[in-house]
Amino acid sequence: MMIRISLCLSENKLGPAIRELFMDNKSISSWIRQARYRANKKDIYSDLEISDVKLTIEKFKNKCAYCDKSKKCWGNDADALDHAFNLSNEAPNVPANVIPVCKKIKSENKGCDVASLMAAGLIKKTTYLKILKILLDNKGAQTIKSYIKQIMGFIE
Repeated sequence: MMIRISLCLSENKLGPAIRELFMDNKSISSWIRQARYRANKKDIYSDLEISDVKLTIEKFKNKCAYCDKSKKCWGNDADALDHAFNLSNEAPNVPANVIPVCKKIKSENKGCDVASLMAAGLIKKTTYLKILKILLDNKGAQTIKSYIKQIMGFIE
């Protein structure tokens, strides 16, 4: 049965009530556990809880952070989670670095952070700024601000 549901989710045929099941506590908890493991492996700061992630999903209205009117998948429900700035680049694992995304966008943008996507013209500047505005209103905002300053070459 699980194979059938995931197949339907990828084809976007199920209604919102069924799609919501994907972002339940168990799925979010599993993603957080994996992210914590990757952060600890690289000795990266990690402070992420289920309630923080759920709040972020609500702030994005359960929609993909990247999708906009210029994309064919505009308005997709979020059915996955991602880091706006990659842990592989030593970005902190905090609520201000988590975004809800659709699987289509996540698979297309694997390995790219929001700044790279905007610089490459894959997302609009307005989308980038909207994402940052929401993220910087989350717990861990100061940590992610420091990370952004570091990658941009600002020294305090």
